[in-house]
Amino acid sequence: MKTELATIVPHIFGHHEQCSPTWCTYVKDPTKFRFKHLPNGKALSGDKLREELDKLAQSYIERADRLLNLGSTQSNESFNNSVASFAPKNRFKYPSENRTLERVIHTAGSPVGLALDYRNDYVYWIHYLLEKKLLRCNLNGINVVAVSTPLHDPFVLRLDVTSRWIYMVDRTSGISKSRYDLTEHQTIVNFAQQQVDCMDIGMMSQLIIDENCV
Repeated sequence: MKTELATIVPHIFGHHEQCSPTWCTYVKDPTKFRFKHLPNGKALSGDKLREELDKLAQSYIERADRLLNLGSTQSNESFNNSVASFAPKNRFKYPSENRTLERVIHTAGSPVGLALDYRNDYVYWIHYLLEKKLLRCNLNGINVVAVSTPLHDPFVLRLDVTSRWIYMVDRTSGISKSRYDLTEHQTIVNFAQQQVDCMDIGMMSQLIIDENCV
């Protein structure tokens, strides 16, 4: 799968040396080949565009093993199949009779905004009522680290694990994003006289703010 993913960007830029005849008609007959879904049926061009698309493709190549079980090119079916691959009803009894819960870490101050960095095996959360800091630990609860100094009113936390951005909602002022070490901090949404308690990010890092939680 990694090999096939690596051919996508070269293909749309007109380089078909690595293409497979099973899906690339250029290999079968270059004289009649035209791109069906690109402007004027021509290949893309531009070094900057190529660079950005290579980065995007690489992010999928690096997690190709996780994509093997998607099972469908239809987005909803892919999502459902991905969820089922972790907890399929046809393999495990639902609801589970195993109700054992493991306490990973003892926290104080009403932890909120729990977020999982599955690529680096970290758990992030906001220490809300007392110091209002961003904290992090390993998945097994050890090595607790305070990532930030006290913040104003943080409440929601989301991670873009592909691009390594932290998105954080300050309930009364806005939404900011920064790197995992809180560098490159920037405010991307300002709130005006309202409180926001819900926010999520889509697959391409689009912000989704639930107005029902405002």
